[in-house]
Amino acid sequence: MANRNKQPASKCKTRDMNSDNLSHLDSSYVRAAPIKLRQGEINLWIIGCGGTGSHMADAVAQLWVATNGMKRTPTPLQQIYLVDPDMVELKNVGRQRFCPADVGKHKAIALADRYALTFGLRMSAIPEKFSAEMLEYGSQHILIGCVDNAQARQSLNEALNRSGYQASVWWFNCGNWSRSGEILVGSTNSLERVQKAFPARRGSICVDLPSPAWMEPGILQPLPEETGMGNLSCAEIALRNLQSATINRCVAAHAADMLLQLLLGQLKRFSLYFSLDPGTSNARFVTRENVAAAIRSDTQELFGGVK
Repeated sequence: MANRNKQPASKCKTRDMNSDNLSHLDSSYVRAAPIKLRQGEINLWIIGCGGTGSHMADAVAQLWVATNGMKRTPTPLQQIYLVDPDMVELKNVGRQRFCPADVGKHKAIALADRYALTFGLRMSAIPEKFSAEMLEYGSQHILIGCVDNAQARQSLNEALNRSGYQASVWWFNCGNWSRSGEILVGSTNSLERVQKAFPARRGSICVDLPSPAWMEPGILQPLPEETGMGNLSCAEIALRNLQSATINRCVAAHAADMLLQLLLGQLKRFSLYFSLDPGTSNARFVTRENVAAAIRSDTQELFGGVK
């Protein structure tokens, strides 16, 4: 995604960062609870295989090899899906994880074929737009959203709404601007489920988190360029030097680390904001206070004053 400045607009931006997102590490880290997934295997979905998504596919493939097919994690991956309806164009080569020989192929298929040949890794390519109906109900899924428009993020949010009472779908929303990025992690839009997110009195584990769209409602709102008032793609913006050539790789690297920590049962943050120019980053750690603040709620009202 692109930045909000006085340059040509991109369909890929959502909102600009504010200075609060770049503050120093706070003391809630020592009190943070790890996110606990359900028992059983997980299906991993990379939604969007362009700037960030193609680098994410590469990072996941390397994680797969490094962890012996994720068998070293308490929660193993059952299947990896790559979802994107777009074809590789010449303007994608270089910035995205494609080479000239990929031009004319579907992005999802080109990446799946590459990692099958490179690592023997089975990735299922779905050269279509993502829809919540693709998910098998009752199974556990992690959705890595690397999309550049509000309509696609609405489909990801709908997948959470269809998941029922128990947390079975986790959504990583990956976004970036010209020189900064964010990753938001959540699993529900249900107030009741958030209220029960910390089942232990001391808050030693967390089993649910508010969705990225609940934390940042603006990501579901179409920008003018998405409604026909602009016509620059992410790749075209990159060619005009409005977006850093390394930002997508940085977002994917952060998201891959958070994914691995989640599978290991060690992830204690549910959002991460970073900026390349000052070289700063800031995370929201998993505490009742931070969860309440993320959805603009009072801690005592949300969790009943439990300490």
